[in-house]
Amino acid sequence: MAKNVLMKYYNPATQTYQEVHPLTKTTNVYNNEGKTVQELIDEHKADNTPHREAVSIERKNPDDDGVFKLIEFRRPDGTLFKTSQLNGISPYTSRTVKYYDKNGNLVQTIKYSITYLNDEVMSEVITSA
Repeated sequence: MAKNVLMKYYNPATQTYQEVHPLTKTTNVYNNEGKTVQELIDEHKADNTPHREAVSIERKNPDDDGVFKLIEFRRPDGTLFKTSQLNGISPYTSRTVKYYDKNGNLVQTIKYSITYLNDEVMSEVITSA
């Protein structure tokens, strides 16, 4: 829900205060990096990978059993969005997921503990985020 800001200014011609209700536009509000809210909205719309859509997937580093230990997820423009890395040796007991911004900077790391039942993955529980 949007809220308007109530402002008053003094009108010397009438010697009264008049109320002003300015509309706050997304093109007129800036964040601490100097970007407008509209620019941030446009960037978010352009980067649909946080919504788990439109990514290319490449599997790498197969072990002796053919299990790929590294999976890379890339945005439509080819930039790396996320990696998923199995850690240690088979059976893998942990996995690390890393998220990257469009400039390739690491923005988040999540580690999981993996448990098995009858050689099938039973659960992956976050151990650090």
